[in-house]
Amino acid sequence: MKGINMFKKYWFIFLALALTITAIITGCETLQTTGTSGGREYFPNTDGYSWTYRATFSGTTETQTLKISFSGTATAGSLTVQKWKSEIFSGTAVYTSESYLRVTDADVKYYGDPTYPSTIETGTFLAFPLKVGSKWFTYGTSEANVVALENITVLLGAYNNCFKVKASSGSINTYMWFAQNIGCIKVQQTMGTFEVNMDLTSKNF
Repeated sequence: MKGINMFKKYWFIFLALALTITAIITGCETLQTTGTSGGREYFPNTDGYSWTYRATFSGTTETQTLKISFSGTATAGSLTVQKWKSEIFSGTAVYTSESYLRVTDADVKYYGDPTYPSTIETGTFLAFPLKVGSKWFTYGTSEANVVALENITVLLGAYNNCFKVKASSGSINTYMWFAQNIGCIKVQQTMGTFEVNMDLTSKNF
């Protein structure tokens, strides 16, 4: 259950490790960044798209599978929002949650969930254009910023010119890598001595 709770903390508050990760990530190359920027092509949001990740946890041999998908639309007041579905597969158990997102040329924002929809944004997941040095507030006083542009290899393959985003919320530190026309391909997160690593293993587009 601890791993599951960490996943929920990441996907729904992250927007929702304290490691020297450059030294421990294999297949990672930091690039020159002058003038490089990226927009919503780094967060494709076509309805029906899905991403599947394998998660590992420090201090255990436990693995979990996380599937994220865009699964239709809903309304939050006068706004049309997308349903962002999260399915966590842990042994024979499946844990499902759903959030509301709105993707524009300017940003990706949260608008609550089916139980508590909101007519105003409740958090900012990404702010475009992505560029090394850019920064935004994710939720309250929690911040995210783009810290590097990297070539990185994950379980699904090798990807070039990925934006590396760092987000902090209290004692939780998260790094994510976004690839053009793919979306998030890797996540590393720590809370104290507990660490989660997620790699993209498949997508359906």
